[in-house]
Amino acid sequence: MKKLIMVSYMAFMLIGLVGCGTATTDETEEEDVVSGDVGVEVENDVGEDPLASGGIDASEIKEISVEVEGETEMRKAQFNRSGLGYSIYVLEDYQLVSEEPERDVIFSTYDDRFFTRINVHGAGADADQIKNTIMEHANGEIEEDVEIPIADAEFALHELVESNGEITSITYVAKEYNGQLIEFTIFLPNKEPAEGAGPSMWAMLETVDF
Repeated sequence: MKKLIMVSYMAFMLIGLVGCGTATTDETEEEDVVSGDVGVEVENDVGEDPLASGGIDASEIKEISVEVEGETEMRKAQFNRSGLGYSIYVLEDYQLVSEEPERDVIFSTYDDRFFTRINVHGAGADADQIKNTIMEHANGEIEEDVEIPIADAEFALHELVESNGEITSITYVAKEYNGQLIEFTIFLPNKEPAEGAGPSMWAMLETVDF
């Protein structure tokens, strides 16, 4: 009889332990879902998404025109409000994230070597001083007053930089939006995807507003 009681007691304790273990695992998994961060691993030391202090309106999607090899295509783009104050429509297959204070990055989710750095200099910034600084620190030959799709730019510079046998096209642009100076730096490696990435970057930048 004592043996029977002892076996029953041990079975009861075993069921209780299994139940507690399952509950603990479920609670842990639930906490992970609620508090866990979804990160995006990209180069360029990209940090947290600035939209934590800005916003995305999931319902506000519109088609923007992208000119590729002489033909205009209409593509869907999502409204984004950066934590730095400006708004922009971001195309599918691209993402806007924060890089560091006062700077964001738009990068291709297919290849993050194709990206645009957005630097908000704010009110009172001297465009000529920024331009001169770029030219003084250039690694390659700078071409001035290049043609770009963005109207009324303060300056537009172009540079070709070679690194590890790869050539990258870099375009520097600055424009004022309601008194706020924003600088764009577009990086396009000399690879086939640049044929689509370049026009896509320009199409998104044309939608910037402050």
